[in-house]
Amino acid sequence: MDSKKPSKVTALYYSEYPNCSPVDKRIASSETTIEVGDENCDVDSFWYAYSINVATLGYVNERISKEGYFAVKNLVVVAEFTDEAVLHAIESLLPRIHEVALRLP
Repeated sequence: MDSKKPSKVTALYYSEYPNCSPVDKRIASSETTIEVGDENCDVDSFWYAYSINVATLGYVNERISKEGYFAVKNLVVVAEFTDEAVLHAIESLLPRIHEVALRLP
């Protein structure tokens, strides 16, 4: 494992919402690409990219009600699907991002 320890999220990309926000921010889910680096990095110069699934509790509950279960790899659950809520969760996980998200090539 590389010794670089990311301290900053430089970009977030939602595969389900590439150019918009979810209609209902309380019931949403998306595979999310996270680019990270240090304080000197930006959207064009980052160290690593990770993939993680982000879903709201409302989305998880809806799926369980309909199907009886919910399963997905690398999941982070947020109260509302907003950039602020997702960024807060990811920033909280940065010290162990390599444990909870899939590192992309």
